[in-house]
Amino acid sequence: MAAHAINTIIRNYLKENSWKVDLITFGLKSESLVEKVMSFESGSVLFEIRQGIGQLRKIRLNASSVLIFDSVEGFKKVQENIIWQNNNSTRYCHLVYIPNAKISDLEKIQDGFSIDQVNFLMHKNDELLELVTSFMFTENKCKSITFKVINWMKSTTKKWETTDFYPQKYRNFHGCVLNVKVDIPNTKVLMTEISKNVNLKAIIEKNSRVEIRGTEDIQIVLLKNLKTHVRGATIAFSTYLFFVPPGELYTPFEKMFLPFDLETWIAIITTFLIALLAIGVINLCSEKVKNFVFGLNIRTPTMNLLDIFLNGGQLKIPGRNFARFMLMMFIIWSLIIRTAYQSKMFDFLYSDPRRAPALTFDELFERNFTLFSDTRCSMYEELLKEWEIPE
Repeated sequence: MAAHAINTIIRNYLKENSWKVDLITFGLKSESLVEKVMSFESGSVLFEIRQGIGQLRKIRLNASSVLIFDSVEGFKKVQENIIWQNNNSTRYCHLVYIPNAKISDLEKIQDGFSIDQVNFLMHKNDELLELVTSFMFTENKCKSITFKVINWMKSTTKKWETTDFYPQKYRNFHGCVLNVKVDIPNTKVLMTEISKNVNLKAIIEKNSRVEIRGTEDIQIVLLKNLKTHVRGATIAFSTYLFFVPPGELYTPFEKMFLPFDLETWIAIITTFLIALLAIGVINLCSEKVKNFVFGLNIRTPTMNLLDIFLNGGQLKIPGRNFARFMLMMFIIWSLIIRTAYQSKMFDFLYSDPRRAPALTFDELFERNFTLFSDTRCSMYEELLKEWEIPE
């Protein structure tokens, strides 16, 4: 069951986040489990199988890795020499299998941030496998490592309870207090929104020189200068400037509808529909009623309606007062609408109206923009050389 559980995590998560997965064995008994893992269909992922080095040498994990131990004692011998995160630009996810291990066997690990992307697979009993990971911020503790069971697999079903193998751990700080060091002004509103979204209490320190004294000194750092380097368990915000093109030009067909907004067009169309409906109802009435509303011997009220709106007049004028009043009201309304429309259309002859430019990332993605950046800014390794990071 352990081999099936490991292979499921590789296929459903590690393969999607890394083209290469290292299978590292510690002990002769663990090699047989690797063979079982390899016997399953795992897709197009590339495996590199190697043996763990002795406890006197550092073990650096340079890719997503699955570490398989044959005993709890074997894990305790080498755990202090494992460098879980060895890449400054990418935090890889790792999986550790320790047979007969308990959560208490993991509590000697002091730095919870170094293993925040590490899951531990262990047996609850012969019928149940549990997936355990560490949290540095919980309801009961702040900046203190706590191990929790996040997933499990039963031998009867051989399926994980959920597909969330590596949860997002820093989206809820459970009201913990974090230091905020800034070198940019007017950050109060920004930090208020951040505090609400991630549930934390921020202590703002205005200090342009950022220094991390250790992993227990958890900080959010707001920077305006990319030359300032931040190391340690820090959430860093940097200011980036994006250049976006102006909005697209409206087509000639679209310009026909630009003079009025949507509500005005709806009002105009509604007015015409009411007028046409009234004409249709009155046409079903007696000749006396038609003469009273339309005028004497007016036979084409619908065409007259369109002629007044487009041309502003009528060849045959009604003689009754009510019909004359209705005619003048519609002529005045048509004059106002037609004059306003023509004046805006005349403005468009001397200008090139455009759509509003994209102002948010969501709008960029909706319009299928391609984002280009300077190679030096997009490659974190180049920045590290300029920052002269001490070893």
